[in-house]
Amino acid sequence: MNNFFLGDIHDISSNDNPDKNDNKNFINKLKKKCLEKNQANGIFKFHFAINFLKKLNIITDEDIQNNESLIKSDLFHNENIRTKSIIVPRYLNEYTETNKIGEGGFGSVYIAKHYLDEKNYAIKKIIISDDKIKEINQVISEIFILSRLEHPNIIRYYDSWHEPFILTNEYSSEGNLQTLMNDYDKTDKKDLSRSYEDVLCKLNKKKRYTNSIIFYIRMELCEKKNLSHIINTMKFSYSLVILKQIIAAVKYLHQNGIIHRDLKPANILFSKSGSVKISDFGLATLIDNVSTLGSSNGTFIYKDIHSDNSSMDIYSIGVIMVEMFCQFNTQMERIETLSKIRDGIIPDHLPKILKKIITKCTTKNVNNRFDICELEYTLNLNVSRTKNFSSDSDINEIINYV
Repeated sequence: MNNFFLGDIHDISSNDNPDKNDNKNFINKLKKKCLEKNQANGIFKFHFAINFLKKLNIITDEDIQNNESLIKSDLFHNENIRTKSIIVPRYLNEYTETNKIGEGGFGSVYIAKHYLDEKNYAIKKIIISDDKIKEINQVISEIFILSRLEHPNIIRYYDSWHEPFILTNEYSSEGNLQTLMNDYDKTDKKDLSRSYEDVLCKLNKKKRYTNSIIFYIRMELCEKKNLSHIINTMKFSYSLVILKQIIAAVKYLHQNGIIHRDLKPANILFSKSGSVKISDFGLATLIDNVSTLGSSNGTFIYKDIHSDNSSMDIYSIGVIMVEMFCQFNTQMERIETLSKIRDGIIPDHLPKILKKIITKCTTKNVNNRFDICELEYTLNLNVSRTKNFSSDSDINEIINYV
C-alpha cells in the first residue's frame, strides 16, 4: 500500500514509452497491472491513474473517448464497493475514529477504536509534504524515541506506519477525488504544482499538502484531564505526588540520553489509575543530537533560552512547579508570573525551600542548575518529608479528582 499506484504507472510507462498512436495498448496494460492483486481496489487505482495521466498530458480526452469501453467499469460505479475499498488506508480500514482530543503545531491526536480488539487508542496523525526532509526526520526521530521508552510515567507506544496522503472525506467535507479533479480543471496550468497545491489547500482549508505523507503513531489513550486542566486547583499534597512522578519520568529520559524539550502541563496526562503520563515527544531528541537540531519550537513560557542540553527540561520543571504551587486569579496574572521566571523573579509567597529549589532549576547560569537526580534527591529530602503525606492515599484521591 505504501507504494500506492504511482509505481504501477511508472513501470508501465517506462517500459512501453506510450505515444499518441498506441495509448489503447498502454491503457489496457495499465488496467491489467492495477487489477492483478485486488479487483475493487484495482479499479479505483486504474481510474485515478487515468485522471492522473490526463493531468500530465500523457493521455488526452480523445484517448479516453476512444477507449471508453475499456476504461468504463460497472464495478467502479458500484457505490458500496467504492466506499469500502478506495485504496483503503490501514487507518480507515482498521480503526473507527470518534473525535479529536489534541492538536499542536506538529500533528493532531484522535481517539480511534481498533476493529479487532475493540479497544480505544490515541492515534497521532502527522501530514507532511514529502519534500520536507527536516520535518520527516523529526517525525522519524519521535517514533524512534517513543518506541524505545518503557516507563510507568511515560505514554505507552504501540506501533506506527505511514501512507501516501489520500484526499478523502476524512479530511474534507467539501469533496472527494472527483471534486479534486473538477477543481483542478479550473486552475491555471502555467504552474502545475502550484495549481494542484491550491486545490488541496482549498479542500483541506488549513494547510497546503502536495505529494504528502501521513504518519500514524498509535499510543496508549489517556482520556482523563491533563495537568493544565487541574493545575490551579490542586491540594499541595496532590501537587507533590504529581511532581515526583514527572521527575521520575524525566530522570528515566535523561538516563537514557533523551531530552523531552516540550514539558508543559498540557503534555502531562493521567492514566485511568491516576498515574502521570508524559506525552508528546514531537520535539524530543537524543542528547548527542541536540546541537544539530537547533532550538526547539516549544511553548515559550516553559521554554529555556539559555541552554541546549538536558537542563532545558529542568527549567521547564521549575516553571511547572511555580504553576503548581501558586494560585492565579486570572490568566494574565499566570502569564506575567511565569514569564518573570526567565528573569529570576520567583513569587515571594512560596515556601522558602520550594522557592530555593525553583530558583536553582531556572537560573540563567546553566552550570548551576540541578541535574535531574539532584532535583529528585533535594525534593524528597526537603519537601516530601516535611509535609508527611501518604502517596498511596493521595494517588487514590487524584484518580477521583482528574
